Amino acid sequence: TTPQMNGSGSSTFNGAVNFTNPGAFNIEDRSINTNGGVAWTTAGDIILDNVDWVNGAASTFTRTAGGMGTFRLNNNSTFSNEGTVEFSTTPIDLLTGSSFTNESAGTFTKSGGGTLDVNGSFTNSGTINVLEGVLDFDNYTDAGGTINVASGASVDTGGSLTTTGTVAGEGTVDGSVTVSSATGSIAPGATAGDTGTLVIDGTLDIDPDATLVIDLTDAANFDLLQATGNIDIDGSTLVVNSSGLTLGGPESFTVLEATGGSTLTGVFTNAAMFTQDGFNFEIDYSSGTSVVLNVSAVPEPSSLALLGVVGLGAAMRRRRR
Repeated sequence: TTPQMNGSGSSTFNGAVNFTNPGAFNIEDRSINTNGGVAWTTAGDIILDNVDWVNGAASTFTRTAGGMGTFRLNNNSTFSNEGTVEFSTTPIDLLTGSSFTNESAGTFTKSGGGTLDVNGSFTNSGTINVLEGVLDFDNYTDAGGTINVASGASVDTGGSLTTTGTVAGEGTVDGSVTVSSATGSIAPGATAGDTGTLVIDGTLDIDPDATLVIDLTDAANFDLLQATGNIDIDGSTLVVNSSGLTLGGPESFTVLEATGGSTLTGVFTNAAMFTQDGFNFEIDYSSGTSVVLNVSAVPEPSSLALLGVVGLGAAMRRRRR
C-alpha cells in the first residue's frame, strides 16, 4: 500500500519530520507548511498532486541519499522554499503546470556527485549553491537570485542564462550568460575575498551598468573569469577589491579572458588608469582577447622627495658647467 496524505485542508509541521517508508508517498489536494527539519529517506517516488507546499524560513528539506525515486509535482502543484532545500541526485519533475520557487530568503543546494535534473518551471530569487556534481535545469527563470558554483561543479540553466542577480564561484556555467541591469554582477571566487577561476562555457555579455567583481590578493592568488565564446563588456563596470593586496613589485593580472580563439569587445566605464589602496592600476585591452590589470605600488612620499632632491642636484651641476 502506498502511503497517502490527501483530502482538502492544510497540514502544518512545526518540528522535525522524517519519512522513511521504502516505497512511494502520495500527497493530494492539500496545503502543506513545514517549519522544522524534513528528511525524505523513502526510496520511492514522492508525488504531489494539486498541493501547495511552503517550506518555511526555519525549515530544512533534505533528500540526499542515493537511489531515491523522483520528487514529482503534478496538477498545478507548487513548492515555495523560504528556508533550506538540499538534494543530491533525486530528479525533480515539475509537471502539468507545477512549479518550484526558491524565494529571496531561500537556499537551494545541490550536494554530492552525479547529476541532479530539474525538469520544469524553476524560479530563483534566492541562493543556489552547487557544491558538487552537475545541476541541470531545463526551464530556469532568474528573478534576481544568486548562483554559486563550487570548484569542479557545474550548472546548466537550459543553454543560456540572463540574470539581474549574481553568478559566482570557481566552477563552470554551461551555456551563454548575460549579466543585465545595475543589480547584475558576476564574481569569480567562492566568496568575497576568496580568489578563483569561473568558467562560462559559451558567450558572455556583461551589459551596461552591470558589474564584474575581481579580487586580488597577491601575484599567485587573483580572480579570473573565462568564457569559451566571445565576450562583450561595453559599458559595464569593473570593481577591483584590492584592500588586502600585497606585491613584491609591479605585476600584471589577467582577470578576464576569451579562450579558444574567441574575442573580447568593448571597454569598462572605468578610467583606463586609476589609483586605489596604495596602487596604480592600468586596464589593458590590447590583446583583443583579454583584460589585463597592470598594477604597481604608489611611490612613498619620501621616495618622491628623494627623487626630487636628486633631480635638483643634477640640475645645479649642469648650471655650474
